[in-house]
Amino acid sequence: MILDEDEQNRQVSLLSRSREDSLSSCTDDNPHRGKVKRRRVRSREMENDNGNENSNGQDVDPLNCVRKERENLERFLFNDINKISKPAIKNILSMWMNLENKVQELVIENSKLKTQLNCNELYLPEQRSYAQVLGSVSSSGVVPGSPVKSATKKEKPKSEILIIKPVEKEDKRTVDELKSGTLKKLEHLRNKLKINNVRQTRQKGLLMEVNSKEDINLIKNANLGDIGLKAEEPRRLKPSLIIYDVEKDLTVEELKLDLVEKNIIFKDENSKLDVMGKIDFVHKFPNKTGRLNWIVNLPGTIYKELISKGYGHIAKNCSSLDPLCEYCGKNDHCSNDCANKEKPTCINCFRSKRKETTHSNRVDLKVGQINGQRSAAVAAELDEIIRNEKIDILCVQEPYVYKEKVKGYSDQVILQPQTNYPWVAIIVANKEIEAFQILYEQSEHIMTIEFNYRNSKFYIINAYCQYSHPIYPFIQSIEKIIRKLITKKIIITADVNANSVLWYSDTTNERGRLVEELIVSNCLYIANQYCDTRTFSNQMGTSNIDVTLASNNVIANIIRWKVENLCTLSDHNLITFRYSDVLPSHISPITRSSYYKIRNTKLDKFLDKFNEIFNQEYLKYLELLKPDRLINKVSSKLHGICGMTIPKIRKSVRSVPWWNNELSKTREETFKVKKELARARRLKITADIENLIIKYRIARNKLTAQIRKAKKNSWRNYVTEKGNTEPWGVIYKIIKDKSRSAQVMTSIFSENQELTLTLEETVQTLLITMVPVDDCRTEEEVHRAVKEENSNYRNYNLEPEISIDEIEHAVVKSKDKKAPGIDRIRVLSEEMENS
Repeated sequence: MILDEDEQNRQVSLLSRSREDSLSSCTDDNPHRGKVKRRRVRSREMENDNGNENSNGQDVDPLNCVRKERENLERFLFNDINKISKPAIKNILSMWMNLENKVQELVIENSKLKTQLNCNELYLPEQRSYAQVLGSVSSSGVVPGSPVKSATKKEKPKSEILIIKPVEKEDKRTVDELKSGTLKKLEHLRNKLKINNVRQTRQKGLLMEVNSKEDINLIKNANLGDIGLKAEEPRRLKPSLIIYDVEKDLTVEELKLDLVEKNIIFKDENSKLDVMGKIDFVHKFPNKTGRLNWIVNLPGTIYKELISKGYGHIAKNCSSLDPLCEYCGKNDHCSNDCANKEKPTCINCFRSKRKETTHSNRVDLKVGQINGQRSAAVAAELDEIIRNEKIDILCVQEPYVYKEKVKGYSDQVILQPQTNYPWVAIIVANKEIEAFQILYEQSEHIMTIEFNYRNSKFYIINAYCQYSHPIYPFIQSIEKIIRKLITKKIIITADVNANSVLWYSDTTNERGRLVEELIVSNCLYIANQYCDTRTFSNQMGTSNIDVTLASNNVIANIIRWKVENLCTLSDHNLITFRYSDVLPSHISPITRSSYYKIRNTKLDKFLDKFNEIFNQEYLKYLELLKPDRLINKVSSKLHGICGMTIPKIRKSVRSVPWWNNELSKTREETFKVKKELARARRLKITADIENLIIKYRIARNKLTAQIRKAKKNSWRNYVTEKGNTEPWGVIYKIIKDKSRSAQVMTSIFSENQELTLTLEETVQTLLITMVPVDDCRTEEEVHRAVKEENSNYRNYNLEPEISIDEIEHAVVKSKDKKAPGIDRIRVLSEEMENS
């Protein structure tokens, strides 16, 4: 490489300085002195270079200077005389690269600011002297011919775009030939048409920019097909989204229908079909779970409807002036002041004036937690509280046990450990909640339940750390369960019998310190909130020993945690909180506790609605579905039609049969004394505490005795009445222990002798064990024939079609007022026959 004389001199001086620096760094006691001299040499070189460049009096590009200095730096680093290690060279060059990128960003920003400054100067008013202004003022005081320019930039008129491309894909003409041919064809429109610009597209074609839509129509009507060309307007790109975890057996038409029905409200069936035609399922790819992920293209309006709170718009373009209450849907008050928080109303259904609006788009469950102290009276009081306070799930420590079973809770599902003498239990009062009991690390003091409510799944670990036992074994078992369910939503309700300032106790003891370690090591959160009422209160004092813990993926779903003063017979106070979660989709839930009043049916309205939904197009679509999907679709549609045309029978919330007005008065008196005792302890009024303790003990014993007496009398009357009328009925079954309680599925052992942890794992294990594997290589000819008939059942007349006469005969033959089936429709054969 040939270098000029200045560059050679520069390298010689640089090498000589590097040798001096190397020698000085080797002989100097200070190991950093050589680096200091190198930096000084480098700074002197930069000063000299800057002086030379500035002396030329010309603008210098900063990036060129940086690159030039980088070359000098590389010569210096790769010089063997300097003995710089390879890691140090790599580190220095990477840092230099970062600096070079920063310089480039600053240069770009500087150019932008310069351009903006030039634009501002262009539209600033012309600077004129004071004498010039006075000399140009007319008698009217107006400056004539003011040269001030308008500060607002004129907007360019919007232009229209048209794409011109060959009709045949294998057209061999070049772009220039296409352009000349097009302009020649449009020559006769020269006076009417104004073309602003013509440029080439990526593919073989022309992009023509014109003034208006009229120009586009002129070009389209110019018969470009005579020369083998066609004119098209560009199509806008549709927004895309990804739908995860889709079943493999679902067709594209089924996916389209499910997507639009669950997210968009339509006025009629034609608008639904129009929207379905605009949705494109572009691409699918499998995921780790064996299902499919779909990429979907949607028009912009539908895209907004799917992601916004309302339908068909976003909040920016919302025409509503007043915000709607999220509980009742009205606009005359805010959500915080709503009086109907316990009875939510769906805003979208309320806006659409639907008949059924008393459902929420959120999962909202009320969960309770208390120590029952092995008392039958406390269990009876809790049974009443569950009904009055509408508690869905109650976690009890030390429940009342009789003959190794938890008792005292009528008409509710009782979950307990599969041990001889349980110390914990969970009461499920909401019939819509599905429960699954996990047997992993289950003991008398710890139990784990998986709850599923409207597709929202979470786990509750109910634990009682007995005070007479060491707490470490309980913590160890809880920690094992948490690590098994590490990715799940976990809520822990526990009576830990431990104090810590983290859950607002006065002090922290050794048991509390061990619980704190459990919380920190497993990334748990404490849901306890500060409250004047303590979780535990008796004659010895008050404290907070009951805690509610949650994992990081569920702590945001726990709201309104508080300590209630409702239970008066237990030393522990009731803790309640809400588990709130958003539903996966906007679905109006059909409650299982509702029946239809067939006698009040308006058949004309029912038939009109039925014919409107089950039209010919929808029936053709149903013919393409598989049997299970067909049943689900028809059942859901029938439920919707019945909900709009037939009134429902709703079950009322009944109190326990043995409760009376006398018990209510005694309970109020006991509650009043308990509040006075708590106030005296809080204010530390020692003179009144002893008297109030005695007074409270008398009132509590009186209430307990009255509850026992009322339950005994109620049971005696019930046995007398039922025994005389139904000798082989309920009383006989209870005595002979033939009554069945609600069954809850539990964990089972898999093939590798491990307990299943979820309902899906349990069902999968049962299927693998009990259903034989379908192996084509080992099946016989008979099996192949059966499989062929089942897979192509439409081609075989396996079952004859059911005629309308047979249906009418079956309805007439059915007994009057027969119990309803899955569809919840009672049989009224006489009315059906007459109609």
